[in-house]
Amino acid sequence: MGKKEHNKFKLLEYLSEPENEFLSRFDLSITVLGYKNARTIYRFFTPDELSEIECQAFDERKRKSVRRRSKVYDSLYTEAIDGNVQAAKEYLDRTEGKIQEKIEHSDKTTGAEVLKQLAEILPD
Repeated sequence: MGKKEHNKFKLLEYLSEPENEFLSRFDLSITVLGYKNARTIYRFFTPDELSEIECQAFDERKRKSVRRRSKVYDSLYTEAIDGNVQAAKEYLDRTEGKIQEKIEHSDKTTGAEVLKQLAEILPD
């Protein structure tokens, strides 16, 4: 395995772990890859390549965090069942999706009429 592939493996391994904090690219270069110069990461990867590695790792991080989210959902559900209205709302928003709020107008004014009224009051 070449140095670039080895570095990519180390970055993916670190970034995909939900327990690890998010680091800047310079901190990744020093902390994860072990370089003394923070810019050394750019000797191996272009910014686009790093973005691709980050996207791949974050997808894996999300997949790995399913168990954690499940525990949160279970806690929200328990609170909701015990009568916590905010927990019920949050649980349903996260599991069923937020309900789109409908806005209804009681005024029957058309868009053209509104534009005409605005044109009359706005200066030229």
